[in-house]
Amino acid sequence: MRFLIHGIDRQTGQALKPIIVEESCERYALEEATQRGMLTESIEVYKPILPPSLTALPPPPVGVRFIDPATSFVTNIFFGVMLFSVGIPLLFCFWPVGAVCMLAGLIVPLYGMAVGTLRGPCPYCGHDVLVGADMSGINCPACKKRIVVRDREFVRID
Repeated sequence: MRFLIHGIDRQTGQALKPIIVEESCERYALEEATQRGMLTESIEVYKPILPPSLTALPPPPVGVRFIDPATSFVTNIFFGVMLFSVGIPLLFCFWPVGAVCMLAGLIVPLYGMAVGTLRGPCPYCGHDVLVGADMSGINCPACKKRIVVRDREFVRID
């Protein structure tokens, strides 16, 4: 624990600058002040005063939020590369499937960057859900219930 101790100099009787002592209890903190030549006037648990910017952190974002396409650039490129690389071996075994995978690997990143993504909690179970901003609905991957997207908000269907 930290203690803030106010006191006076034992020899001169002048007020000293308050000291902060790190000890396990108040008694040890007082002994530390005495060893430094201080007669204690008051002792209190030290609570540092933080500027307002550090004490009040902004609340985490609640609800559905739009993820800017530029933010998801790396994710889009990753999925495109994965689809394209899966398509290469499939091209030699099952050429129509391989060709579709390779084509999707080229188109998916561009589509994702053009449209953007919505991210928010499922209105049924609270699970984090990602959906393309142009889609009208999706099934929650956790609870499998249908979520409708209206005006960039997730709406439950009852």
